[in-house]
Amino acid sequence: TLVRRLAGDLDAVVLKTLAFDREERYGSVSELAADLDRVLHHRSVTVRDAPWPERALRLVRRHAAASVAVAVAVALLTAAVALATLALVRGARAEAEAQREAEATRQALAFVVDLFEAASPGQAQDQDLNAQELLDLGRERIRGLDLPPLERARLLEMLAETNLRLERFDQAREAAVTAYSLRRSELGDDAPELEASASLLRRIDSAERAHAESTG
Repeated sequence: TLVRRLAGDLDAVVLKTLAFDREERYGSVSELAADLDRVLHHRSVTVRDAPWPERALRLVRRHAAASVAVAVAVALLTAAVALATLALVRGARAEAEAQREAEATRQALAFVVDLFEAASPGQAQDQDLNAQELLDLGRERIRGLDLPPLERARLLEMLAETNLRLERFDQAREAAVTAYSLRRSELGDDAPELEASASLLRRIDSAERAHAESTG
């Protein structure tokens, strides 16, 4: 089916983005964006012919020692790919909106690729970044990016989701609150999009309470 093919295409793009060997990754963010654009417009991606499930398993086995940094990158990419899926759904309703979603997704994936490069061997004065350092680096880079408010909010929510998975509740809440404020300032108090941001804040609070109860 179309949905199954699109899911496979997205998997292929994500796995190529996460490849440890430089020659196996996209040569530039523009190449990544081009493949993502093919997915958004239902065209075949350049990496679809590769045996990705076997390749992914091989990469995990080969680089098990880097699992923490990879886990963070995967979590961030999962959020970024979710944006791409949302763009596919909305693209059937409005071309202009689809274009905006596609650009937001490119920004998100470019951000993740940049962070993943920073976590690669040899990029941080020959020291691998751990998960917390990678996320803190992401926070600082978001602050330094010249982005429209809503795109900044998307990246902050990606960061909040990943911090939440790692039980960094204060950092997750800080990013989520900022994202909520950006959305409210841009869209108004009655915007439907605010509910998703508010839901993220509630999930952070709930997870923190559950964690406190389980460890207290």
